[in-house]
Amino acid sequence: MLCYEGYIYHKNRSKGQKIYWKCTKYRSEKCPGRLITHNGMLLSREAKHDHAPDIIERNIRLLVNSIKENALQTMLPTQNVISDSVQGLESAISASMPSLPALKKRVQRVRNELGSSIPLPSSTLDLMIPEDYKITLTGNRFLLYDNNSVERILIFSTEENLRLLSNHRTWFCDGTFKTCPSLFQQLYSIHAKIYESTFHLVYALLPRKNEATYNELFKFISRHITSQPISISVDFEKSSINSLSNYFPDSNIKACYFHLGQSFWRKIQEHAQIRNLYVTNPSFCHKIKMLLSLAFLPISDVIRGFELMLEHEFFVSNENILQPLIEYFEDTYIGRVIVGNRRRTPIFPISLWNVHDATFSGCDRTTNGVEGWHHSFSRFVSGNHMPILKFFYEIERI
Repeated sequence: MLCYEGYIYHKNRSKGQKIYWKCTKYRSEKCPGRLITHNGMLLSREAKHDHAPDIIERNIRLLVNSIKENALQTMLPTQNVISDSVQGLESAISASMPSLPALKKRVQRVRNELGSSIPLPSSTLDLMIPEDYKITLTGNRFLLYDNNSVERILIFSTEENLRLLSNHRTWFCDGTFKTCPSLFQQLYSIHAKIYESTFHLVYALLPRKNEATYNELFKFISRHITSQPISISVDFEKSSINSLSNYFPDSNIKACYFHLGQSFWRKIQEHAQIRNLYVTNPSFCHKIKMLLSLAFLPISDVIRGFELMLEHEFFVSNENILQPLIEYFEDTYIGRVIVGNRRRTPIFPISLWNVHDATFSGCDRTTNGVEGWHHSFSRFVSGNHMPILKFFYEIERI
């Protein structure tokens, strides 16, 4: 942070000995104010501010920085660090200061980042969660479930979020490994559609991706909501789908069309000849994607559509090349023909991945809003598999 002539700047970037600064109000008020310093000296002012300096905000930021520096230089109790720093404050500054709980959290966080208060755990059983991270910045309960077992599961939400989850009954569920702390296997999130936006309401750190783990998660959720969701959009993961069907039997569980395409592409990449034709031959790419278009047919027409498609000249002339992909698609999404022209039940029933009704009713066919949230969170935390304490710190801020 840099203070100059009553304005406050955040570091934007650096190049050699030069540091480029931008006004802290560049997002909230689109202020163009910029400075460049060289070896700690002002080099130039690139753009002027479009607002007046705020001396009260400046002093508050300086004081909060001072509190954090004192927290690192002494092991005094958090309360003492704060009280020693705020003695004799002017009333104008005191009235605008962050609340005492918020200041306590900042002290605890900088100490955790330094590693001075809690050693990094080597397993989930060794993980000791600081009290500050069990509540929100406003003092509400945030860690709602901790089984304290070898297969440690942590569920973060609030009573208000669970109320929203009960009242807004279109859910989107998804897991990610990328931003999950290394002690756990995935960060699983539950989102709800509220009017025309998607809001993240529940986060869970899970040790595995098996049905027993999902059962524990959804059992907790089902016991803390007052009404079941009408629809739940999920990834193509059999264990989570089975568990959701068990705890929310009246809900319409649908797999995301975007994930259908992802699964299809992953399978294509397993076969070099198909992959090479897919990425180099536009006609081949277009025609092979006709398999995905089956999702837009009425459910009762999908099997017949699949059979007619295989009679198409393209699929007949490329039968030897496409055989492994066709067999995968048939086993996974259609059902292989057995005795008497009957078909086996596919791994994922047609009703799960079909989007015909959703398309005509204007409902969501994908979980792109959730995917976007995971992407934004990954950029927000600036790294993958972050340390567990950093995760607690970041998840409270979003």
